[in-house]
Amino acid sequence: MLQNLIKNEEKCDTELVINRFAFSSDHEFICISAEVVIEYLPLFQKLNPKKKIIGVGYTDFVFGYLPTDKQIQEGGYEGADFFSAFNLKGQFNPNIEKQVVEAVQK
Repeated sequence: MLQNLIKNEEKCDTELVINRFAFSSDHEFICISAEVVIEYLPLFQKLNPKKKIIGVGYTDFVFGYLPTDKQIQEGGYEGADFFSAFNLKGQFNPNIEKQVVEAVQK
């Protein structure tokens, strides 16, 4: 999925791993292999409003930040300047929030 989020990525051995599971009837974990910005939590909560969603980042192999569409537009470290520190090339595709939420929903 990471290659779907980043355009012009020549070769990427890293995947964006998403795991979603409930440990009770009231709570659900969404675990993602990135540093997920807090703005994603309300988007995930909409998937199952009856449960308390607990977002967990840094699971599996972390590729870097998972910014929002707005952060990508604003630029800066979280928006994509971190790419070189994680040996990534390219730029984020537009509408990654929608792609991530759809992947979590599946």
